[in-house]
Order: sequence, then C-alpha cells, then structure tokens
Amino acid sequence: MAKRKGRFRFSTGCAWKIKLRNSDEFVSFTEAVGVDGDRGNAHAGAVWELNKNHHFGAVVDGDSDGVRGDAQEIDATIDYRVKKGFLNSFWLRVRGSWLNEESADRNGTEIRVILRHDFPVT
Repeated sequence: MAKRKGRFRFSTGCAWKIKLRNSDEFVSFTEAVGVDGDRGNAHAGAVWELNKNHHFGAVVDGDSDGVRGDAQEIDATIDYRVKKGFLNSFWLRVRGSWLNEESADRNGTEIRVILRHDFPVT
C-alpha cells in the first residue's frame, strides 16, 4: 500500500517472496536468506515535505518472526536545501539509524551528516 504523490507520502507492506537477480521465479524470503520456515519481512515508511527545501522521512523495518534474528530497525532522515551563500544549491542531510538485532553483534545507533550537491548530466 502506498501514497506516492503529495506533501505527505508513505509506503507499507510485507514481502513473503522475492525474485533473485537474473531469475524468472520467485522464492521464499526465508529460503533466500538461508533460514528455515516461510516468513516475511514487514516495513513502513513516510516522507513529509514541509516545503521545497525541507523534507523529513522515516522507515521502520521489523522482523519479529525471526527471519533476520528477531531484528528491529528504525531510520530517519532530515534534508535541508541551502538557498543562499557559499553553499547555494547544496543539500544538508542528517540521517540516523537504530538497529536491534538480538542474534548478532550489530546493535547500535549511527548518525551521519552528509553534504550533497547534484551536478547536471548532459
């Protein structure tokens, strides 16, 4: 389910089967990652466009059925487009991620600050 247009956009769903690269057939999600059983992976995400220069987005990826070891992940991004001065036309992005994967040592929080500029391709 998704709403792809407008100032508030979202997407949500659950995948039970996926198509591997260069394959014509769908396989069980759990088979593709090497786990027994037939479970899926749920997600929900949203983007709120405050105006042309400010965006806020978040994604929640849950796996309470144990496909990835009982993992939960939340990602959030804030974008700001600089309109004046030396950094005119640059985007400043602050991205945060929280991961809780009970069966692995990859738990933690990560914050990134990214300065981005789009160059025209002709």
